[in-house]
Amino acid sequence: MVVADFGAQRRAELEQRHGPGSSSGRLPFIEAEGWVPRQVMEALSEGADSGRLARGREYYRGKQVLSVDLDTNLITAVVAGTQLVPFEVQLRFRPLSPRQRTYVTEEVTADPSIVRSVLAGSAPPLEIATVLLRPDHLRSVTCTCPDKAAVCKHAVAVGYAAAALFNREPFQVFRFRGVDASDALAATQRSWSGPAGVPQSDGGDRVHLDKVKRVDPAKFWGGGLTRVETPDMPVEEGLELGDRDMLMRALRTVSWSHVDQLRVWHDLEVCYEALTDQDPELEERPWRH
Repeated sequence: MVVADFGAQRRAELEQRHGPGSSSGRLPFIEAEGWVPRQVMEALSEGADSGRLARGREYYRGKQVLSVDLDTNLITAVVAGTQLVPFEVQLRFRPLSPRQRTYVTEEVTADPSIVRSVLAGSAPPLEIATVLLRPDHLRSVTCTCPDKAAVCKHAVAVGYAAAALFNREPFQVFRFRGVDASDALAATQRSWSGPAGVPQSDGGDRVHLDKVKRVDPAKFWGGGLTRVETPDMPVEEGLELGDRDMLMRALRTVSWSHVDQLRVWHDLEVCYEALTDQDPELEERPWRH
């Protein structure tokens, strides 16, 4: 019997093609909180059970997604699974008609606030959002793994990876859907800065910021204060000690979808990480800064 790591060769090919540090390599931990990621994850959750959704999320968090690429209406990825050869995943979305692309382009160009909303991770106006991207726009999900389910755990992991890309570059949704919104983006960027990158007010005047006044922390907070010392407490993982199935069953009674359950599970993990002073496993959402 010959045993070989065929995945190593594929990973080397991907690194040579995309280069180190590219968006198709190891991906950051970003949850599906933005408008575009929600559409992608809602689409996948409709065809996957809670078990595959949970395992897919663990695959993504475990950096099993080796690469992910966005093309027009197509997400392709390579995921390391239980076999030596990685699995190839494709998420194909229904293309927009020429009339729909023209409509979105004209609306986005005419209203800069739409661009600002998308850049902030928010949804555009309803009449544009329903045309641009909806969960039912997902046409097909394919994976080379032996799982015959409509949506396997590898596809779910790819959904989270694509969500990370869209969270990092939300404007990519227009290119992904075949809409040329580059002029609208350029106009919005010009409105944000002056000739030398100086911030502008709505009326076009330069914004004058007062100098920050520095204060002495001792004078501000008061001197002679005694710092409260707390004893070291043993660290216990609350989620690990509990029954995961029972918790997911309880969350199902107050959640609209599997995605909501996973989102609450993530929030609980973040709480325990903060309470136990652990290094966070997930990055903060970029639009909260």
